[in-house]
Amino acid sequence: QFKQGFKYFAFISLASAVLYGLVLLLGLLVGTLLLPEIHIGIYAIVGSALVLVLWLATTWVALAYKKKAALICWIHPITNLAFIVLWNKFSIIESSIALGHSPVIAVLKLAVASIILLIAVAALVFIINAPTKRNFGISTIDTITMFFAQWVSGSKGLEDILAATGETITTQVGVVTFKHGKETKATFIVPQIHYGPIGNLGGSEFPGLLSISMAKETGTPVVVFKGAANHDFNPVYSSDLKIIQDAAREAIKENETRQSSNAAFIRGRKGYSQVFGLDVNGTAFLTLSRQPQNCEDIHQALGRSLYNKALACGFKEAIIVDRHHCKVDGSLIGPGSKEYYDYEKAIESHIKFQGKIGMGIAESRHGFKLEDGIGSGGLKTVTFHIGRKKACFIVVDANNCNPEFRSAIVARARQKHEFDFVDLLTTDSHAVNSISGIHNPLGERVDKAVFLAEVEKTVDAAVANITPVTAGASVKEVELEVLGPQRSSELMITVNSIFAVLKILAPIIF
Repeated sequence: QFKQGFKYFAFISLASAVLYGLVLLLGLLVGTLLLPEIHIGIYAIVGSALVLVLWLATTWVALAYKKKAALICWIHPITNLAFIVLWNKFSIIESSIALGHSPVIAVLKLAVASIILLIAVAALVFIINAPTKRNFGISTIDTITMFFAQWVSGSKGLEDILAATGETITTQVGVVTFKHGKETKATFIVPQIHYGPIGNLGGSEFPGLLSISMAKETGTPVVVFKGAANHDFNPVYSSDLKIIQDAAREAIKENETRQSSNAAFIRGRKGYSQVFGLDVNGTAFLTLSRQPQNCEDIHQALGRSLYNKALACGFKEAIIVDRHHCKVDGSLIGPGSKEYYDYEKAIESHIKFQGKIGMGIAESRHGFKLEDGIGSGGLKTVTFHIGRKKACFIVVDANNCNPEFRSAIVARARQKHEFDFVDLLTTDSHAVNSISGIHNPLGERVDKAVFLAEVEKTVDAAVANITPVTAGASVKEVELEVLGPQRSSELMITVNSIFAVLKILAPIIF
């Protein structure tokens, strides 16, 4: 922890030195060209006051030191001024920066300048906090502080703040169980939630945690997929994983009596909107993609509409999966868009390939890390035979994928095997986003050669692992506290209003 803290302090010190140097440089230019009567010592005081504010802001907000920051922020500027005063007093070198020979006077000047700047900052803080206090009862500054605390040290304090804005919603958890004889071979789990917001907060780590915990209970691999949901459906508390686990356990138990050796591949397409999946004893397991177009979050309401469309097409139940695997420029699909209706038509016009089902599964043992853009759920490959048709799902606990790398992954999987369908699916885990702050798609940082070699290994292993199986599926409803669509829109409006006011008032205050 000391090493990590020292790293941040060193960076703040560097930023402070740069800021101080820029202020002195500005003073020299202004003194030479415009206002020669203002002594350079004034700029040294102002620069030190700005350094104090910088240290206060970064240690209070970014490092979450809070009251300790009020003491830490004085160290750098006071030692800086003491250095100048002592050099001037003892004439160690010639200096054009005169602050007086009394350290007390220098500190007093610094205090006056700092108080003026801190009053300005306090005014800005009041303006920033007022709208969120009034609308949500939370402090914007506290929220930012807790965000950085999570980013820097993994603190979960932000969850309690987000809970103040949360809503309770009802959503679904879909589970498909595959059995070889009497033994479970693998389990698919699809919570219709979004795995965010970031790092270890809320549901960000759910895909990895859920696959690991449920695999320990079942003694077999568990593959977690992304449902149709966007940031509105971020769970507020990471502890709500237990609710998903309980629903999955109940579904697994129910699937014991729903097993069938007959299944079908489902395939449909309209324009760029593609549907591929399985008919498992009357339940449609449908994966959606629009690659090579942008494949980002599918709004939960649209996912629910596609769920209902599948039921209208004769399925008893449906589980909607977002492949979330092609990150390019493009907007999310919205209600009433052509893209959405293309998905509906793809489901309506689907064709089936029926037969006895065989399945194989393999997991990569390579220790991929968050820095690689891969969460603890890792890389898993699932292969299917139904009749004469063969399919392959490559599932990675990642947040989307660069399109070129996705194509390379698919090509490597096809290299030795004649699949009728093969594709990459990512979980949209936001645990990996703590590395880059916003986006860390697969292919951005991972060693591509190593990853492609692991894909080839797991595909070969999954093909070799294929055995006849039976399959059963269930869908369970759960209640979770999430950020919610109502609060999300209110929050965005509030943030926009804060920035609109700050554009005018911030320059005036300073």
